[in-house]
Amino acid sequence: MEQPASHVLALSPDAGMRRLLEFEVRVAMAFPVRSCSPADLKAQPELGRDALVLVPPAFLPDISPVLPKTRPAVPILYSPAAPH
Repeated sequence: MEQPASHVLALSPDAGMRRLLEFEVRVAMAFPVRSCSPADLKAQPELGRDALVLVPPAFLPDISPVLPKTRPAVPILYSPAAPH
């Protein structure tokens, strides 16, 4: 039986967005959060080990092959900035 995720891994190609995702997830979930770019995860699949991976849908095809089949990535959608 697979163990639960030990942390959230937030993916974004943009460093600023990664910092924002880390902050928002940490505040909302009170759970350990790390981040990296999709390219970093592809180059170092071990970054996704034991993680619940959050990723924009456009990057799912690129990173899905390096993740365990039992723990696929969770797509995230950004809210439009206008209402905020």
